[in-house]
Amino acid sequence: KISGQWVYPLEVELCLADHPDVRECAVYGAELPDRRMTLRAVVVMNKAGFDSDEATRRLQDYVKTKLLPYKYPREVKFIDELPKTGTGKIDRQAVMRM
Repeated sequence: KISGQWVYPLEVELCLADHPDVRECAVYGAELPDRRMTLRAVVVMNKAGFDSDEATRRLQDYVKTKLLPYKYPREVKFIDELPKTGTGKIDRQAVMRM
């Protein structure tokens, strides 16, 4: 639950993955120090050399237009490559430790 509303990270992840600038991403719920929950997105962009603040706003706005506005990821981290398991799937445990 995020702000008292049910939010499914996979729904947000699929939405972000549809954005033309996103190569791949992972979204998960994370507990804040005050015990509230937030959504975090780890994103690999298609192109390098982008402004991360502007890209964060663009991705958040994109999710807000495609899903209900409260479902956007509050935190977005950009990396060069998502960690993978031996079978080539996203290593979600490693993502959550980032």
